[in-house]
Amino acid sequence: MVTLEGIDQGSALVRRDDFGLATSPAEEVAIAQRIRGASASFFWSTRLLPGRRRQAMQALYGFCRQLGDIADGEAPRTLKLALLAEWSAEIALLYAGRPQHVITRELRDAVERFDLRDGDFLAIIDGRKIDSGTDIRAPSFEQLDLYCQQWR
Repeated sequence: MVTLEGIDQGSALVRRDDFGLATSPAEEVAIAQRIRGASASFFWSTRLLPGRRRQAMQALYGFCRQLGDIADGEAPRTLKLALLAEWSAEIALLYAGRPQHVITRELRDAVERFDLRDGDFLAIIDGRKIDSGTDIRAPSFEQLDLYCQQWR
C-alpha cells in the first residue's frame, strides 16, 4: 500500500516540499522562504494578509502544491491515483480531528478559523485526478466544464 508517509521519506517518482508546522516566528519565516522560492508572486501577495489569514493561505498553498507535485510527477497513473486517494483519507482524518500529515496539521487551524469545507478540499483532489489521467489538451465541453468547476 502506498502511503503519504512514504512520500515524506522521499520518492524518486513524486517531488515534495517540506512545509513544516510553524510553531515559532523563525519556523514561519522558513516556511515563507520555501513558498517564496516556489512562487514569488504568491509569497508577496500573502505578506499583505493579516497573520492568521497568511498562515491559512500558506497551508492551503502547501496542500495544493503537494497535490500538484503528485499529478505532475513522472509516476504511473495508478500510483498517482493511489496517492491522491491517500490525500482524500487524510482530509477525512483532518475533519475527524486527527490530521496525520504535516500539511493537514497546518490546515487544522485554517479549517476551524475560516470554516473551510471538506468538500472543497475533495474537489481539489478530484481536479488533480483529472490532471493525473490522460492528456486532455482538447477536452470536450463537459470535461472542461467539470474541470473548471473543480478549480473554482
